[in-house]
Amino acid sequence: MGSHEDALNSYEKAIGINEKSVLARMNKINLLIGLDRYEEALAVCDEIGTLNGVDEWLWLRKAHIYLALEKKMKALEFVQRMLDSDDSLEEFWNLKGVLLMEADSESALRCFNKALELRDDYAIGWCNKGCALTRLGMMDDAKRCFDKALTYDKRSEFWDCKGVLHMGLDEKLEAISCFTKAIEIDPENAEAWTNRGTVMKEMNKLGEALTCFQNALNICPDFEEAKSSLEDVHRMLEEVSVEADPPIEDFLISVPGIGKKKAQVIIEAGFNSLTALRRASLSSLSSVKGVGTNLAHTIKEFLE
Repeated sequence: MGSHEDALNSYEKAIGINEKSVLARMNKINLLIGLDRYEEALAVCDEIGTLNGVDEWLWLRKAHIYLALEKKMKALEFVQRMLDSDDSLEEFWNLKGVLLMEADSESALRCFNKALELRDDYAIGWCNKGCALTRLGMMDDAKRCFDKALTYDKRSEFWDCKGVLHMGLDEKLEAISCFTKAIEIDPENAEAWTNRGTVMKEMNKLGEALTCFQNALNICPDFEEAKSSLEDVHRMLEEVSVEADPPIEDFLISVPGIGKKKAQVIIEAGFNSLTALRRASLSSLSSVKGVGTNLAHTIKEFLE
């Protein structure tokens, strides 16, 4: 019901009544993992290890905790324990492949193949196989894997992964289509928003890119890739604005009551760009020799 602290208190009270309660600890671990309180969850896992031999359940939880903590080799240790105990479950082969993907894509691919031998309709396995093949540059095979995954499950992240493949092939319209579908399915998919923004930025559609990166940060404020990309777009928009501005002297001369000499006086007073004029207060502008209040108002009107 969302009352997480009450739930934790209840599990702890159950453990207080029965110090050897494995069930209460299992439920507590699941809740702590859901709350991203991984170190606490690990401590409870260690308590279960001394109480009862629920090995496979415990190994799987520890593998997921260490993966969340970005300790991949430690996570891999527990996945391998599970496979040594039972190599007939596709989830374990898939998880091993995920852990190996970055360091050894070929070994990861073998794991995903094993998972799919055990279960052909395993959608996440097909998607992860597609990701491994993308890393290995086998793009046509990767496309087929993503399509296969999407026949079984139209999950947002599957569309996002397929879009990344199209980005790598410089197929921008296809990539945008995939990211758009990912966002339609899950508007909270910050990675899909960021990837869509990246393509828009490459196509010089800066306004749309800005919206995409901002949406990603609204969902996930600490998303570093979206942050840096948003800063890039702001910088690009400023450059475009500067390039679009006419030379400052030409602009000033176009204002009634300003000739070349007066324009030069205004520029020498520090108002040497349209940006500087826009930021200037009326009082500072009217204080320039030969300008005055009325001409300052006229300059501001022309800027609009």
